[in-house]
Amino acid sequence: MSVPRLLSFAAVAACLAVVPGARPAASPAPGGVPGLIGHYNGGVPGPCNCINVDQWVGGDIPAPICGAFPPAPAIRPGLPIGNNAVMVIGATWGPTLVFGHPHGTGGPATFRIRTNAINGPCLAGPCNFAYEVLTSGTLLHSVTGFHNGFTAVVPSQNIPNGVEFVGLTWACQATVVGGGLCDASSALLGVIGDSF
Repeated sequence: MSVPRLLSFAAVAACLAVVPGARPAASPAPGGVPGLIGHYNGGVPGPCNCINVDQWVGGDIPAPICGAFPPAPAIRPGLPIGNNAVMVIGATWGPTLVFGHPHGTGGPATFRIRTNAINGPCLAGPCNFAYEVLTSGTLLHSVTGFHNGFTAVVPSQNIPNGVEFVGLTWACQATVVGGGLCDASSALLGVIGDSF
């Protein structure tokens, strides 16, 4: 095959790979594109260094990293306990948050998913409890659930089954209110995949 003909074939093949609907949404790319995950708890030097005590937990969630920059998302360290913390198209998502201090007998927990994890500012919350902002960018989704004073589970969320979502970055931080306290969690971050 001549070089110009080979280049034309490669260009057509590349176009077919990115045209929506060119392959069924549920079929993974060759070899699959695994969903990636990371866990970050900031790193602002001073009184807010790794201060967010409400932490994400689960078999597929890595230990939180404290540092100047969020960690690069990676392959999940194990299997989920309950719902998935890794985002994969066509699957559900709903990680668990465990509180570092009691939040009374219950109350609301709001989970906001944005495009980026950041080493953000240290703020004094409305209940005079300091926390660090760890997400920024476009608000992709927000859901409110309830907690029992010690844990909260994100209400199960369906991840759309569209290949156009594969490769998108996300970061989630929760706001928890109850027992006279209101604060923010560590941040989960990742890249949407089409396989676990």
